[in-house]
Amino acid sequence: MEFLEQKMQEENYTEAVKRVKKIKGFYVHFIVYIVISLMMLGVKMYYTSPSESVFRYQNFTTFFFWGIGIVAHASAVFIPQLKFGKQWEEKKIKEIMERKKNNELY
Repeated sequence: MEFLEQKMQEENYTEAVKRVKKIKGFYVHFIVYIVISLMMLGVKMYYTSPSESVFRYQNFTTFFFWGIGIVAHASAVFIPQLKFGKQWEEKKIKEIMERKKNNELY
């Protein structure tokens, strides 16, 4: 019994380490996005003449599309835990095994 408990603990630890690395990767990505965006905005403000407006859509396309990437990264990191967690995996495995047992196509 101790062997199984130890094995489960090791698996849980490994999963936790992977999860922390994914979360850390997202936070690093988000911080880089903020820093680079502020730097780009500063450069645009510096090189824009006083008669021009900095707030033109051309100046913000990079922020917008990179922001979409940030949202996609966040959803990949945080939403699977909510919808496709361990319980969902186990339920789906049982469902597929049951279908194979009954010779149903999947």
